[in-house]
Amino acid sequence: MLSDLSVAAMVGAVALLVIAGVMTWVARGADDGRLPFGGRVSIRTATTRRSPEGLLVGNRAAAPFLRRYAVILAVLAALVLLLSFVSDIAALAVHLLAVVALVLAVMVCLKKADAAAAPAPTDA
Repeated sequence: MLSDLSVAAMVGAVALLVIAGVMTWVARGADDGRLPFGGRVSIRTATTRRSPEGLLVGNRAAAPFLRRYAVILAVLAALVLLLSFVSDIAALAVHLLAVVALVLAVMVCLKKADAAAAPAPTDA
């Protein structure tokens, strides 16, 4: 019988899988140029919101990192699901590691998108 902690870890793992899927979808949309300028799902910073070109360039720069972190999240989520049947504490520990990876993904992708969308300094 599964404990409440195991069920909570499984629900969290499913949420992480959904987040990984959205990250992959945004990365694919960025590569294809399908992310609308006023859309809700994209990497939006002050720099990327200045122009449609900035949004496109910023999201394209962050797309490879989105994919990498999506794979990491999916692997960790699968590990949480498997560990939920064996050990509540191990599943929770891996889940916390996945949350740290998600925070790191957000920070890295925002920085990459912002740096790519920033206008180049002019030589004068």
